[in-house]
Amino acid sequence: MGSRDVAWKCERIQAGNFDMDPETLTVRLAQEHVRLTPQEYHLLALLASHAGSVLPNSFITGQLWKSCGSRENRRLGAMIKGLEPYTLETVRSRGYGLVLAHGGRARLDAAAQPDAQAS
Repeated sequence: MGSRDVAWKCERIQAGNFDMDPETLTVRLAQEHVRLTPQEYHLLALLASHAGSVLPNSFITGQLWKSCGSRENRRLGAMIKGLEPYTLETVRSRGYGLVLAHGGRARLDAAAQPDAQAS
């Protein structure tokens, strides 16, 4: 399944100098505007909707592709690498998260997990 099949929809997300526009699939970080692919946008929107928390790979791939095999993990890794400039953090052996800081550099809460209801 493609990212257009995801069950959740993203509203505009704004925090500090970070702004995601679902109409144009663009992200603004400081003064830079970047157009993303639909899959990249949905991944970033999923991480932003759980900003500050670590999302396990299986949760992310399940949300984006309804599957969590090695193929999806490789796709996720490649997408994460392309989105690293957007304050993404990797927590080794745990997953990924988005840090939206207002001012100083925030850190992910490695103990925080997504709600079971979110899937």
